[in-house]
Amino acid sequence: MKRKYISFFLSLLSMALTAQTQVTISGQQVVQSGGYIVLTNADFVNHGSFTARAGEVVLSGDHPSNIQGTSPTRFHNLSIDKSDAQVSLGQAIHIANALHLTAGLLDIGDHELTIEPSGSIAEYSENEYIKTSGLGSLHQTVGAEAVDFPIGGESYKAVSIQNTGEMDVFNIRVEEKVQPDQSSGITQDQNAVDASWHIGEGVEGGSDARLSFRWDGGDELPGFDRRQCKVKQSNRGIHRSFAEDAAKGGEAYWRSQPSVTSFGTFTISSETRSGHPPIEMSSVGLAEPTFRIFPNPTTDYVIIENVQEERQGQLLSTHGQVVGEFQLSSTHQKLSLLNLPKGSYFLKIGTSVRPLVIQ
Repeated sequence: MKRKYISFFLSLLSMALTAQTQVTISGQQVVQSGGYIVLTNADFVNHGSFTARAGEVVLSGDHPSNIQGTSPTRFHNLSIDKSDAQVSLGQAIHIANALHLTAGLLDIGDHELTIEPSGSIAEYSENEYIKTSGLGSLHQTVGAEAVDFPIGGESYKAVSIQNTGEMDVFNIRVEEKVQPDQSSGITQDQNAVDASWHIGEGVEGGSDARLSFRWDGGDELPGFDRRQCKVKQSNRGIHRSFAEDAAKGGEAYWRSQPSVTSFGTFTISSETRSGHPPIEMSSVGLAEPTFRIFPNPTTDYVIIENVQEERQGQLLSTHGQVVGEFQLSSTHQKLSLLNLPKGSYFLKIGTSVRPLVIQ
């Protein structure tokens, strides 16, 4: 069925035209109830007062488009219909009724995307989702009925939340690296899903959530065992590991965790099952250590002392492989090791290396 365009229709008809067209809302303009603004290969820039009523803005075409401006924008319905491109946010936006991800990605970057309590997201998939490439998050209201957060980076890493506690507005973004403790700066490159899901709630406390995390097989780092994996959480320096269980699915996998009452950064990892090989000092090209670490052996953290400020450090396996990297910001620094499997490692700073054992 053809759509009836009640408002105005903008289309770039010439195939030879490559420059972007920009529609600027500079006064007070309205999408009539049931009407459409269709922007083909165009930007939407709001510098005035835009009233959506019950209308819809459709961003289509095969070239990138932006939603930006100096005035807050609240859409009633917004549709992303990009065949070979994406739409990027240059401002925070609200969706009152429906966000349709018909084709392509919506990259929110450093801006907030809020779906209002009466709104929803439709037509999302592993190829059509909300990309969280910066610090911006997707906000949705969650109660007893499960709500999908169709987010991802270069690949689809959605989260579903069901909250049997007090209804609340949750915000989520995902990073494509395993960094359970952002304050330490240490990252992990094995035995985990290559993602960190940052989840917050509008009003702290009162939630009792079931979280379900989705990823592809290609997102798994070396050594990860989806048959025996854990959801791990870090929040304000407090770390928690939930019970071990198997992921579900085939080419796409899900790992659910019930009874989550506090939030923060979530990762999924598995422990190594084999014995730990002896430390092979010759495998790392060592120099005489100039720094001190303690406790050693340790369980969940290590203190590094007597090192120059602003130095780059690495955690290495016994065969010299880089397990994690971190940035030292002081001469006395605590590094979290909670998300790492037990075993023998090397801590390398500059050309100096010390053995480290995690028990």
